Amino acid sequence: MTSIGSPSPFFLAGKKAYAVERSLRFDDDQSSPTRLTRTVQSGGNAKKFTVSFWVKRSQLGNTSYSNSAGNSGQQIIHTFGAGNRGAIKFTSADKIQFTQGSGSGVSAGNISTNAVFRDVSAWYHILVVADYANSTVADRGKIFVNGVRQEVSTTTNFLDANGKINTNQVHELGFAEYGAGYTGSSWWYNFFCGYMAEFYFIDGQAYDPSYFTETNVTTGQLVPKEYTGSFGTTGWYLNFSDNSGTTATTLGKDSSGNGNNFTPNNFAVSDALKDSPTLNFCTMNSAAKSSNVTLSQGNLGFSCAATNKAASSTFGVSSGKWYWEVRSTDSINGGSSIIGIVDNTFTNENFFASNSDGYGYAATALKYNNSSNSSYGATWTNGDIIGVALDLDAGTLTFYKNNSSQGTAYSSISGTFSPVFSGQNGTTYVVNFGQDSTFAGAISSGGNTDANGKGDFKYAPPSGHKALCSANLPNPVINFPDEHFDTVLYTGDGNATGSQTNVLKFQPDWLWSKPRTAAYVHLFYDSVRGAGNSKALNTGGGSPVGTGAEGAAADNATYGFLNSFDANGFSYTRGSATTTYFNQSGINYAVWNWNGGDTDGKTYTVKVHNFSGNNRYIFDDFQTEAVTLDLAEGGTYIFNMDDASNASHPFSIGTAANGTVYTSGITYFLDGVSKTYSEYTLGFAAATTRRLHITVPASAPVLYYWCSVHSGMGGQINTNSTLGSSNFDGDLQSTAKVNSTAGFSIVKWTSGANAYKTVGHGLGVKPDIVILKSVSIAAGWFVYYDVVDGTNDYLSLNTSGASLNAESYSIVPPTSSVFGTDGAFVLGATNVTMIAYVFSSVEGYSKIGSYKGNGSTDGPFVFTGFRPAWVMIKISSTTENWTIFDNKRSEFNLSQLGLYANLTSAEVNISTNGIDILSNGFKLRGTGSRTNQNNGTFIYLAFAESPFKYARAR
Repeated sequence: MTSIGSPSPFFLAGKKAYAVERSLRFDDDQSSPTRLTRTVQSGGNAKKFTVSFWVKRSQLGNTSYSNSAGNSGQQIIHTFGAGNRGAIKFTSADKIQFTQGSGSGVSAGNISTNAVFRDVSAWYHILVVADYANSTVADRGKIFVNGVRQEVSTTTNFLDANGKINTNQVHELGFAEYGAGYTGSSWWYNFFCGYMAEFYFIDGQAYDPSYFTETNVTTGQLVPKEYTGSFGTTGWYLNFSDNSGTTATTLGKDSSGNGNNFTPNNFAVSDALKDSPTLNFCTMNSAAKSSNVTLSQGNLGFSCAATNKAASSTFGVSSGKWYWEVRSTDSINGGSSIIGIVDNTFTNENFFASNSDGYGYAATALKYNNSSNSSYGATWTNGDIIGVALDLDAGTLTFYKNNSSQGTAYSSISGTFSPVFSGQNGTTYVVNFGQDSTFAGAISSGGNTDANGKGDFKYAPPSGHKALCSANLPNPVINFPDEHFDTVLYTGDGNATGSQTNVLKFQPDWLWSKPRTAAYVHLFYDSVRGAGNSKALNTGGGSPVGTGAEGAAADNATYGFLNSFDANGFSYTRGSATTTYFNQSGINYAVWNWNGGDTDGKTYTVKVHNFSGNNRYIFDDFQTEAVTLDLAEGGTYIFNMDDASNASHPFSIGTAANGTVYTSGITYFLDGVSKTYSEYTLGFAAATTRRLHITVPASAPVLYYWCSVHSGMGGQINTNSTLGSSNFDGDLQSTAKVNSTAGFSIVKWTSGANAYKTVGHGLGVKPDIVILKSVSIAAGWFVYYDVVDGTNDYLSLNTSGASLNAESYSIVPPTSSVFGTDGAFVLGATNVTMIAYVFSSVEGYSKIGSYKGNGSTDGPFVFTGFRPAWVMIKISSTTENWTIFDNKRSEFNLSQLGLYANLTSAEVNISTNGIDILSNGFKLRGTGSRTNQNNGTFIYLAFAESPFKYARAR
């Protein structure tokens, strides 16, 4: 093992991070099973030991073959000897099981995780502890995954007796055989499929994960740590870094110093790959493939048993230059043998169907864009290596045949794309994303690295192109998503008041609360309107149902209300009724929280405009005189008066309409030099640049802006105890609380006359979704979105109805500065106070998108680019409920505890609509119409727990 030389991002508390060089690939070749074997000598402790290892799975479920009855699953470690065997394995249900083994008077202790582990895109750290003599029975066997102790079901308690692991018998890694043995007439065996790295066995010690892992303080990623303790007599450490042997004999080398080497069986030198817990490489994705496609070789091998079937990959990219190689291993030149890229509309079938966005190069010298094709390049066949160069900065896709460019196949490509592979019956490929240029030992190594010195390619990648590995992914804008979104769960205690303190890393600005175990309404509060009695909006119920004005949910002294948004949480009042919305005794609550930005602030361009012979100040060219400014307490604001129209009108702030200068928090600048108020007014006209800065103090009075020379030019300034700042980008003035880093703003405004108007949102980029609601009158929740077919559509958050086309009502589509609204259509009234929650996708943190359902338990995989913390799904093509999942209520997969945004229903178990939350997105696992109706179009809104670059498998 080595230390990574660059201090970023792998830098831990002043030291270079520990780097894992290689992993060992295991595959389920029935005729030549890969396995490591060793007979453990006497003297080991069969009651106490620790097993620590990293795995990246490739196949899921069962990989068993048998001529007799036997257990099933995928083995990590297994003992082969008299009596039943000790083992650590993935079960056929994808749970982790640890068994003590039985025989010689020992009854087999057996625990299995409640969680399932079906993530093939990233690495897991697994630690298993045996401590059979522990006086606490529940601590005799423990399983940790990614540093978290797992809840387990217990078949039988572990006995205070020697188990089978670490006794004098054959120990197998990645394989298990039963019956008369692998070559016997009555046998049974199963495999592990995937990659193993950093395999420690510590004899005689019961350690926790901190001995082997630590958290990178810069990225939040759980990373390997060099173990520095003793190994005991029979302990070992396999790091698989020594691949110097020509026959793979060194792959089982023990690096503990004990010399407890394992014997490799049926491995090649090429099975020691660069893919590791510190350098995760792209592979094909077994969660995103057709049922007729079989993946092998650690998901780098592809074979197809039908026509027009495909597999996508674990990485998706929207920018940068990327390169990978594909070696054809059959002689078929069929039109369905296609290599290319696809977006996330892929539904596990033919990615060149008309509902996908795919680009590819076929073996028949054709290029494909969805179902359209035209001539391109040369034919290719068995043994040819196709290089794929994707340049998303320039928007081009180029293919190479045996290092010869076939020319630019496509240009003007934009979006998020994954490598994809399609075939007909008999098509086979082996892929190299930079981890193995021998293509599973078929040819000699190329030894070429990418532009960053990463990877191993047969041919040198084109200039600037990189391997699809974690180190090459762009650094996320947000390393710690829980500083911008997080879920809080609590149980009401029935006290008159309550609070959740130190439960968040931010002061929430939008708070969405729902009782989990009672059929009460969803409540919404935001910091622009403020907390307190009768400030809630609601969906799912109330009077009227889901459409009431502010306070219609009766959030008052009777039913309870949110008291305040606090520094790291929130506080609430229970209310006097038996049924209360925040602190009813014994009721479980879920509260979803968004950060609207740490501090308010904005720069306003001030000009003087003549209105019917009267000079008045205007802001950001908003053509309305004497506007009232909203400036938030604690916010810092800059007024820019460089425009020549201001030359004889010194802009001032005071406590009266035309005088009484206010001094708290105000500084003046002329030509970049700080000035006193007197110097500012005297030198104002002669200056080239003119600025007034104000940081609004807490509890500031109502202020006014005015000219120090001419009266009547200004207006009022509200120094809000609520948050948000005036925005003048649209037709209507608004107050916006903006977190541009996280792509989120809260916007309040007063609706205009019966005409189509725009409102500024402050994000600086085009929003993907706008959720808006009237505050002052009863009206529905409207959800405008622009993520399906490029059209501007809308849904209702308080109903299950299908989408309608907003553009058919001439509502202005969102831009980088405004979104469109219409008082008459939305409300049937004018001069109504409105609120909107506006989101744009931020790579690695949030994603608003769409997908097509397939009606299968092997549902579509949706790439988000992060491990989700919260997902809301709604079918837009028909009537169905809005379904919400999060990582706190469902701590492990299957995530199936649903709440419905449009209903008052308590939390329900919806396995037929459940999802797997994965390191890079989510996988539809149910057949239900709420999440996976066949051919249904769905929209989703998701927020991250961890960006994929740093995520561990879930």
